[in-house]
Amino acid sequence: MFKTSALFCLFTILVLTLTLAHAHKTKLQSNKCNFFKGSWIMDRSYPMYNGSECPFVDPGLNCQKNGRSDSMYLKFKWKPHGCSLSRFNGERFLKRNRGKKIMFVGDSLSSNQWQSLACMLYRTVRSNQTFEIMGPLSTLSFP
Repeated sequence: MFKTSALFCLFTILVLTLTLAHAHKTKLQSNKCNFFKGSWIMDRSYPMYNGSECPFVDPGLNCQKNGRSDSMYLKFKWKPHGCSLSRFNGERFLKRNRGKKIMFVGDSLSSNQWQSLACMLYRTVRSNQTFEIMGPLSTLSFP
């Protein structure tokens, strides 16, 4: 049960983080866009990556590999009131952040966010990355 809750929290936090990060690219429907009020809506194009195929997902947090049989919970996205959010585009993200470093500092939730971002980027550029683990520090680079 804890693993399922942790994965759902990871997904929720990642969606909210990416929503805020890409807000300037969003076409607002009104001046009253509120990222913190909204609802979860079904989107059959989700999930954005398959956790079972991503090498960055902590094995303990991979619900499908650990026996969860349903996957409908992965097909929801956050829809804030008053605006529409653009879908995450890994190529645009890499282009916009080329030459920059992004650091996740914190607890297991930060680690989960890092894993999700890494998986979305891995889906975009599968064979063109460098991954290193040095103690508690993980480094993922895309040329």
